[in-house]
Amino acid sequence: MIRACLAVILASLLSACFPADELDIPRSVPLALQGRWGLVADDCDPRRDDAKGLMVVQADTLAFYESRATLARVDDRSETRLEGVFVFSGEGETWQRALLLDLRDGGEGLMRQELGEGAAPDALHYIRCPAP
Repeated sequence: MIRACLAVILASLLSACFPADELDIPRSVPLALQGRWGLVADDCDPRRDDAKGLMVVQADTLAFYESRATLARVDDRSETRLEGVFVFSGEGETWQRALLLDLRDGGEGLMRQELGEGAAPDALHYIRCPAP
């Protein structure tokens, strides 16, 4: 009986601290954003080994030419947009960066914008790569 009462009290306290919709945010990259994206069309050619502008987006990772990023926190999410923090690693270093990924051009474009202190000032605009 006491455990049940404590569980109800704890649930009430947590629901007062976190809005219900915040607790329900999926902790993954939206499916519409997943896939292969290039800064230019040549980045999409799987035969090229110099595709420095290629970004491969999966459910919880971003892969670039010389680095990888793992989704650590989701701050805001819809079916076509994600704002969150990614932990990057590459060339012997690790760092984290808040990012906004936003689908554009009817699903054929993707904008990646760094957020917060030290962020790059300009957004990067990718095109969806055709299926290999």
